[in-house]
Amino acid sequence: MRDLISRQDAIDAINAYLGLSAVSRTIQNMTSIQEILENLPSAESEIIRCRDCKHHDGIRCFRWNSTIITGFDDFCSNAERRTDE
Repeated sequence: MRDLISRQDAIDAINAYLGLSAVSRTIQNMTSIQEILENLPSAESEIIRCRDCKHHDGIRCFRWNSTIITGFDDFCSNAERRTDE
């Protein structure tokens, strides 16, 4: 099962599990664990807001239907980031 978790929460949970007395004995392992967790890719996909999407004209979404009015903070799974060229 895959769940989205906070990388910092995982590091904090490991620190709490090891406890202060164990940290002195496992400082090398802790550094390795923390580095591994910090280098994991994010499980959350990038969210592209309507304001940044190439299908949004500032009022409407032309990806789905030109009559759908969307807000700037809305988003969808078919968004494509606008490139200002």
